[in-house]
Amino acid sequence: MRFRTSGQAGVGLAAVALLAVACGPAAKARVDLPAPAQSALNAPAGGAPADGFETAIGKIRHLSATAHPAVKHVSGRTVENSDPRLAAALLTLATLPTADSYRLVAREYERLRITDAAYEHFRRAVQANPRDAAAHAGLARCWRDWGLPALAIGDAQRAVYYAPQSAEALNTLGTILHAAGNRRAAGAAYLRALALDANAAYALNNLCYVEFLEGRIASATTYCERAIASDPTLSAARRNLALVHASAGRLDLAWSELQQADAPAEASYNLGIINLARRELGEALDAFTAACRANSIDACRRATQLRLQRASAEDEP
Repeated sequence: MRFRTSGQAGVGLAAVALLAVACGPAAKARVDLPAPAQSALNAPAGGAPADGFETAIGKIRHLSATAHPAVKHVSGRTVENSDPRLAAALLTLATLPTADSYRLVAREYERLRITDAAYEHFRRAVQANPRDAAAHAGLARCWRDWGLPALAIGDAQRAVYYAPQSAEALNTLGTILHAAGNRRAAGAAYLRALALDANAAYALNNLCYVEFLEGRIASATTYCERAIASDPTLSAARRNLALVHASAGRLDLAWSELQQADAPAEASYNLGIINLARRELGEALDAFTAACRANSIDACRRATQLRLQRASAEDEP
């Protein structure tokens, strides 16, 4: 299955994921996703959530990027000369090649989901200043987003060592541990991040998802709501809160969160994914059809697949 977020391109977001939401308040709610292989949540600051809609999307885009190499040059334009923020960062680097300048460029490439260039500039930042915690954290996120959390651990730990009071570094470490399958240690890292910054939205969102996977719906809801209160623009938290609501059968609230997280086509698409996970095929078809009408090619494909499956099932003796 595939999750979508609006306005995000690159590792990869665009990915395929299997979602299985246990229904009912008493059920152990969880979302079963493939091991993180996204190159994508190159999110600013603390990095993207360890899992949930964001990771799922990341994987799809990673697969897409692997099959179709990213195009950086079209009709004489490059991302370097067409993106004002990246162009400004590159100009700063050209005039002042310091660790800070390399890291600034790396973050802009990270924002644009051009992970190979981000990695190279984070690497140069570390060469210029081996104690640059933020650059080490950036390298760790690149390895994580490439689906290689084992290679990310070292840089993530160095980031925490060089900046023990950084909530961002601890949150990044948490996402690496989660990607490596150590959910308990990931949760502990997120809690340490919150002890340093009680309003760290990404850490709150990641804790929401950990609690969701553990079936602790009440605390998951609380953490997601705190993440949204801290950063109302954090769509990832709204998507995860939608999963939490859906797992408890609160589909009206799930739909409300999806509508606030994304444009209509993406919201309908994600609702279709949730219904598909709940094995509510009729509702899933309705949601994909609505997204298809809003010009979502992926939703049109999903709707067609569901119709063919239903037709095949009806033809069986």
